[in-house]
Amino acid sequence: MPGLFLADLQEDPEEATLEELLDEARDLPQQPSALWVVATRQLTGVPLPHPDTGKLVDPWLMIVLDARTGEMLFAEPHPLPSSEQIAEALLLCMLEPNDGSAPLRPAQILTEDGPLALSLHMILTGLGVKVERQDLPGLNEALAQMVGELESHLGEEMSGPQAKAPVFLAGVPADETEALVAAFRRFLAAEPWEVFSGTKPVYVAWNATPDREAGQFYATLMGRAGQEFGLTLYPDWLNYALHIYNFSPYDLQQSLEATGGTEALVLSVPDRLHPDDLAAMYVAGADLQSLPGLMRIGPDGPLTPLTPVALLPLVLDILAERAESRSSAVTSLTSERGGVRIRYPAGPRDELSVAEQAGSVRVVMEYAPNMVGRPAGEVVLSGPADMLFRKAMGGLRAWLDERDIQTSPPFRLNLSASESGAGSEPEDYLEPPLVWESRVELPDLTLAHLARMSKFQDAWFCDLTAEWQPGKLDALSIVSDFQPGKKATKK
Repeated sequence: MPGLFLADLQEDPEEATLEELLDEARDLPQQPSALWVVATRQLTGVPLPHPDTGKLVDPWLMIVLDARTGEMLFAEPHPLPSSEQIAEALLLCMLEPNDGSAPLRPAQILTEDGPLALSLHMILTGLGVKVERQDLPGLNEALAQMVGELESHLGEEMSGPQAKAPVFLAGVPADETEALVAAFRRFLAAEPWEVFSGTKPVYVAWNATPDREAGQFYATLMGRAGQEFGLTLYPDWLNYALHIYNFSPYDLQQSLEATGGTEALVLSVPDRLHPDDLAAMYVAGADLQSLPGLMRIGPDGPLTPLTPVALLPLVLDILAERAESRSSAVTSLTSERGGVRIRYPAGPRDELSVAEQAGSVRVVMEYAPNMVGRPAGEVVLSGPADMLFRKAMGGLRAWLDERDIQTSPPFRLNLSASESGAGSEPEDYLEPPLVWESRVELPDLTLAHLARMSKFQDAWFCDLTAEWQPGKLDALSIVSDFQPGKKATKK
């Protein structure tokens, strides 16, 4: 767009003041034939934060035209331009013409806005520039195309690559968007990350309704580190465990490959949101200090989020409510509201279905011979589906010690290469994702979770397969073809 000058939207603390600009402009030569037009037009679809409230509003475009040539001398969007800011725009056109021509003072400035004409007359009175209000037939038509092109240009400038980001509010009713905006603002104000541990997940589940299917997710709170604020979201416990075990600040791709994607509801900025989402939240009354963004990043880039937006306001409100009611650390929380259940701290058993818990799991561990003389062998372990794997391995350890069998339970499980899809070519190789360790401070799994993934490897000890079976067991049972050692207890 010829002659277009788009100023930086961020205020420069070193910019000259209005008084300094006026002093400089007094020394400029005046061009008797120079006639300018100043106008403002409201833009749509490119919201900006209001300077006082921070809320996103449709900005106004400050326009200065050369009335004789039709050239646009200045065009800058502003949330709510004042007379002083419009005067500064005129002075910049005089002092720093964007076409490279010599600085000058025009003889006359016209505007259709009466109050603006009076204000500019009072500000520019010392420059010898005549400011008049005058009807300008054809101005609207002349500006319409320019404004439309500028709206499109600004939309591209402000959204950039974010226009390719998935829209998470597509199809979300306006009242649900308003609820999300309000609940997220309350969540940020309450700072629940100060009383909830960021390393202990929250479990959220909801019943089926005519409008939605039953579902669940886990979440951890972000904010205590002061970098991101909101909730990290996991569709199930396995996804949470895979994220924790494979996350590295030095290799984010490792976690993304293991989980298939990471999702979060975070305090965002316009540049990280799709323009359609930004526009919807603008209508809902969002402001830049509490702008929610639901985002999911996969190994190859942005993905459509999985978490239902309709559930998030209630979760945010419950967490904020607890933080508002107490300043000490929250040790536990159980809540049920509107068909939504929340439990903190949560564990792997919370998500198990009734059908899963009604069965048992058979785990087969196949040991290869090792360098210190252990022969090949097999251990078969069966137990309740909801038994924690760490507890099962403790039982196996005691069972092996009692029989003086010189082998050890697994202490570190990776998904098998066939289960994880790790590449076979050197350039495609990724270590199969780590899914469990024996250290008690890390997430545990139930035997039912092992059955969901089926095959594992412990690099030092064995290959492991797990299979769910009907019929509930009350205790752990173990059989093995390893022969008892010499120190085995005689019964």
